[in-house]
Amino acid sequence: MRCRVEFYFSIHGYAKELKGKVVVVTTSTQSIVYAIARRLGLERAFVVISSRRQKNVDEAVQSQKELGIDVLGMACHVKNADHRKNLIKLPYLVLTKALTSKLAPNVRVNCVAPGFVRTHLSDFIFQHEEMKEEIKRHTSIDRFDKAYAMAAVVAFLVSDDGAYITREVLPASGGIPSRL
Repeated sequence: MRCRVEFYFSIHGYAKELKGKVVVVTTSTQSIVYAIARRLGLERAFVVISSRRQKNVDEAVQSQKELGIDVLGMACHVKNADHRKNLIKLPYLVLTKALTSKLAPNVRVNCVAPGFVRTHLSDFIFQHEEMKEEIKRHTSIDRFDKAYAMAAVVAFLVSDDGAYITREVLPASGGIPSRL
């Protein structure tokens, strides 16, 4: 519970950064990406979230609205052409790195490559002490981080402080070497 309190406290210190901006966060109903959508919303961005299952989208939207976040959600399976078209039909665009040069200078596209963060998808690593320690040994800071730390990286990238960064893949991996 202590981390959660610190997390909300730190977010409210930066709440003016993203006011008036719109962010589209795909697969954003759980884990790291949900934390990213929540962080950006708490920093006053208008958040569009999507995921494959409408039930997950509805639950995530409700949870975000309870925090006072301006949010819109829709089901979108990125492999389904009709779903992608429907998402693009909003006032907003789903962006990819390939579109950056066509949309610049008003749109920036970046990617965060997270390291090992404890989520329901990575639980198998954390359940095996040997595996966990082997991976941790490769980090420069000798620890794993939480989903909200990845959200902070994304919040920086979409803020005015990250305005000169585009077409980049930013590893946020605790120093684990990357080949990006």
